[in-house]
Amino acid sequence: MYITILQENFLKSIQDAGRFTAHKTQLPSLTGIYCQAKNGIITLRSTDLHIGYQTTVGAKVIEEGECVLPSKIVQEFISSLLAGPLELKTDKDSLTLIQGKKTSKIPLFSVNDFPPFPEFNGEKIVFDAQNLTRALESCLYAASLDETRPVLASILWDMTSEGMTFVCTDGYRLSCVRETVSIELSKPQKLLLPAKGVGEITSIINRQKSKKVSFGVSNELSQSFFFVDDSIILLRLVDGEFPPYEQVIPRSFTFETGLDREEWMMALKTALVFAKESSSIISLLFEDKECIVRSASANLGEQETRISSSTAPSEQKKISFNGRFLLDVLTHLETPQVIFKMTDELKPGVILAEGSEYPVNVVMPFKR
Repeated sequence: MYITILQENFLKSIQDAGRFTAHKTQLPSLTGIYCQAKNGIITLRSTDLHIGYQTTVGAKVIEEGECVLPSKIVQEFISSLLAGPLELKTDKDSLTLIQGKKTSKIPLFSVNDFPPFPEFNGEKIVFDAQNLTRALESCLYAASLDETRPVLASILWDMTSEGMTFVCTDGYRLSCVRETVSIELSKPQKLLLPAKGVGEITSIINRQKSKKVSFGVSNELSQSFFFVDDSIILLRLVDGEFPPYEQVIPRSFTFETGLDREEWMMALKTALVFAKESSSIISLLFEDKECIVRSASANLGEQETRISSSTAPSEQKKISFNGRFLLDVLTHLETPQVIFKMTDELKPGVILAEGSEYPVNVVMPFKR
């Protein structure tokens, strides 16, 4: 293989592909990026066997060929170069990169050890990329980071002809988003996708400022496919039963009030300074038209911050939460005012953007 390509174009493409390589694996080729040069196009692929990525970039192909590049060292070397033409040459087991007076020779992985990239020939659904990203990002924060619990580290995507529902939960908080859009479906689909992979897709859409994204599912391969501009991302479907989330979302409350989102966020950040030794637990006390945010530690001291509340409860209301969970919710809302709903200190609290039914953000209380 012998190609000439602009450093800035190649760097961007291999950085995107490098996000999908395996990190802990006994197969060295999975830590690399497959590279094929053919017909003036460079095709790059990477995978950890759960998430796969493919993209294309234009280049001058002098000699066609393929190889598997070691991702980390190639990215680091190309990052050290200036923008402009870059030469890549391969022989049997090494890659030579040349720009001006700089030359490097890097050993390659075996092409035979790199898994094939599956093709998709099924039904595709086209979405507005920005609307889809906004909906996904509104609930991804609530997914578990523990990948040993794959169902809770997933996002539920429920599609019907009337719209879509996205749900994430880690068992301590839950976020549910509904989008009312017309979708042409042969039948309703309910999918579990790895939240980490979906987060990477939203990042790619945002970086590329994509306008449209196409989506398809191969039940035969147990994989989903996202088509974003010149890139394809595939996610292996998660096998398991998602918790009955409808039963978790409270439907009735004894107290509801409005709070200034920025003011509440600042009060929570202050409270968390004194909650480091108590697993970030803070308490909320509602009386008159105030919300009193409190935290305390035997070693660090205590604090309270009073912020205005739109409604006074008929009797004093008190409830405790992990303050970081509340802060996560408020960070992912955009309205100046938010609505907080509760029943008592043992039942979940709900936070909504003012004037919106969704996303519904549910946070389990800390039971003292």
